[in-house]
Amino acid sequence: MHRKICHIIFIVIMLSVFQSCKEETKYRIGVSQCSNDDWRTKMNEEIQREIMFHPEATVEIRSADDSNEKQIADIRYFADNGFDIIIAAPNEADAITPVIKEVYDAGIPVIVFDRNINGDSYTAYQGVDNVGIGKSAADYARHLLPDGGNVIEIHGLAGSTPAVGRHEGFAKEAELKGMNIIASAYGNWNYEDAAIKVDSLLNIYEDVDLI
Repeated sequence: MHRKICHIIFIVIMLSVFQSCKEETKYRIGVSQCSNDDWRTKMNEEIQREIMFHPEATVEIRSADDSNEKQIADIRYFADNGFDIIIAAPNEADAITPVIKEVYDAGIPVIVFDRNINGDSYTAYQGVDNVGIGKSAADYARHLLPDGGNVIEIHGLAGSTPAVGRHEGFAKEAELKGMNIIASAYGNWNYEDAAIKVDSLLNIYEDVDLI
């Protein structure tokens, strides 16, 4: 993760340098996180640590706490207050795409990371192959169920591109490997939500080999 964050900060600094050659300019970087959990807390710590090596820039991090409305407001805050670059992990693609396109079209560099938007209205994207991750999960599931079986799939957040991509990769590969997805539900990237959904589904489906 550290190398990923360093890579993002490097892109940000390079974009800033290329944008203007003025001496002693203090670049302001706005980071819009879609949520606040242990993984993103660690990421934020690494961003803050990395920015210490770049006295020519400052960073402000805001968390949307899984709210599309708050993230839209956060992104507009960065745009309206003169931030030079905005880095965003979109909560849900459909909801966040318009505001990212709006600030990008206004000439503000935008780096989208982790979760994607619809279209290509951004300066750069830093992410992973979520379809490939889904396929890898199906490969591992087949290792646990060499003869196939019934599977319950718990997604992430509805409308988030990692959840969509991982489901597509998992469902396609699971079918090829003889597994049957008998039910699915959104866990919202949250253990408590996922546990409730699983309990409900297990009350409906008795013949389950893997979750």
